[in-house]
Amino acid sequence: MKDGQIKRSLALSGLSLLMCLALLLGTTYAWFTDSVVNNGNTIQAGSLDLEFGYRGLNETDGYDAVPENTGALFGADISWEPGRSYGYDFRVANSGSLAMKWELVLANVKATAPEGSTANIAEVLEVYVTDADAADLAGQTPVDVLSAMADSAVKLGELDQTGDAAEFSLVLRMKENASNEYQNCSVTFDLLLRATQKPLETDGFGNDRYDVDAPLDFLPVSDAEGLEAAVAAGKTAVLTGDITLTEKLQADGDVTIVGNDHAITVPQGVDRVLDLSNTDKPVTVTLSGVDLQGPTSGTYTRGISLYNNKQPVTLVMDGCSLSANYYAINLASANEKVDAVIRNSTITGWCAFQTHSANANITFENCTLKGINDKEYNADNWNNFATIVVNGPTEGNPDPQGAHDCTLTFKNCRIEATQTTGNRQLLFSVRALNTTINAENCTFFVDGVQIPSTLEQLAEHIGVNSQEVADSLVVNLT
Repeated sequence: MKDGQIKRSLALSGLSLLMCLALLLGTTYAWFTDSVVNNGNTIQAGSLDLEFGYRGLNETDGYDAVPENTGALFGADISWEPGRSYGYDFRVANSGSLAMKWELVLANVKATAPEGSTANIAEVLEVYVTDADAADLAGQTPVDVLSAMADSAVKLGELDQTGDAAEFSLVLRMKENASNEYQNCSVTFDLLLRATQKPLETDGFGNDRYDVDAPLDFLPVSDAEGLEAAVAAGKTAVLTGDITLTEKLQADGDVTIVGNDHAITVPQGVDRVLDLSNTDKPVTVTLSGVDLQGPTSGTYTRGISLYNNKQPVTLVMDGCSLSANYYAINLASANEKVDAVIRNSTITGWCAFQTHSANANITFENCTLKGINDKEYNADNWNNFATIVVNGPTEGNPDPQGAHDCTLTFKNCRIEATQTTGNRQLLFSVRALNTTINAENCTFFVDGVQIPSTLEQLAEHIGVNSQEVADSLVVNLT
């Protein structure tokens, strides 16, 4: 066959093939297929719930619910004298679906005496824990005196199944040898029943130890005094209601606050909510489900402030909201090293996050960060600011390079910059060397308008204060 005929045949064959492909584009291939569908899957969280009941000693009727916060069982209407005893039968029951371990604590023991007296009546009040059917204290041995039992568990146990219960009696008795010096003395205390998960249920891998470290050492708090005491003692504070502080919450050690969606607020004149300063040991601050409402007026206010901590500080937040008129999260100067992981939270301020400290490693996941510039307008640009600020050298900072070598990571976050007075609000202001910003699947808004997540579009909303800083800045957008 001649070359021309071969070429024509190939051309016709190619044309035929293209026509077949074009026809096939409108058809469906009959691949072998199969499927199995398991419908209606539901994930239901188990419940940890306990009942706390009481009745008079040696009564046989049912138990009434122990009143919360009001109606003290050991009230001021009981006049104590040497040899007198008083108490109740108690019942602790598992009314939830999860196995639990529990303990009854005599908390916040506070003794008072008449002016000029140093007598402590808690030293002569014996604490007995007996079976609920005990007729009296004959032959019984006290656990200890009330003063020695302060913030200690007087009874503990485990309840595995729904409906499981423990019954016991708690009795106080004034020593028979208590002298006249205890007349007109008094003591107050809280009956604190707390519970947490017990290792029993197994996970998908057959592991029944996943909750072996669930903490039992926590304090439910309902007021500023209780919260301050829990933080000072290094206890886990569990909020039972909204709390208004009288002064900033000062800490120099580990802080754990479980908010249960309650708020912590400060009155006018208090310049921050939580202040962690001048520590000389590693510290972890853990906040979950709490709404920290910082100052709404005043200058240089903070929501959370960390300053001059000589050992590493770790900040963990989950499901929180945090606000302040100036800086919501402020890493002041002289922190040795700060690591933070902040998830599922909303952070709002003139500046949502600011660091003066070097080597910080900060991660935000599924968060909204709002920077609102509502400060008085001035033409010299002094009040221009940004939602996220990495500060450079400033007066008083012992590090001459400021917040150098910081890494800020944002995953699935919404970052907003809004101005209301004419002063410009940037998304980022970078003033220190060797800053790295990683943004993964984030959205950006300026004055309510979404900005395309490209470096070219975002560049005009990222401020740098020198060419040297710009040259060392790394921005990774994915």
